[in-house]
Amino acid sequence: MHDEAVRNAFLVQARACDSLGSPFTARLCRAMATRLDRQTEVGERILSWSGDVGPSGDSVPLRLAGALHALAIEEKIAPLADIPPENEEALWQACANALRFHSAFILERLQSPPQTNEVRRSAVLLPGFLSI
Repeated sequence: MHDEAVRNAFLVQARACDSLGSPFTARLCRAMATRLDRQTEVGERILSWSGDVGPSGDSVPLRLAGALHALAIEEKIAPLADIPPENEEALWQACANALRFHSAFILERLQSPPQTNEVRRSAVLLPGFLSI
């Protein structure tokens, strides 16, 4: 049952990302929802997460997406967003390799909440700044 709750959290996050204009993160969340397993330390940790994995809780899908993004920024993996949308198998293989070969890095990142989109959130302040 818990695996199902985790998978559902990834699907909920995918829908939110689609509606907020983040198609790649939505794609990544859908891949994790269907393919994540307990064969890696990271998969085991996520699928047995003790708290609320969803967006109202620990936001585990965004924590994982952020960890994968950090790996790409630090050039430890190739940018996942460069994988064409029609090649879901290549995306999953790249993710699976990251989960397998960079588990310590990812597990460390999973301990902290993701950074939110402060730029988008602060956009509401722009009209006030323009009138000053």
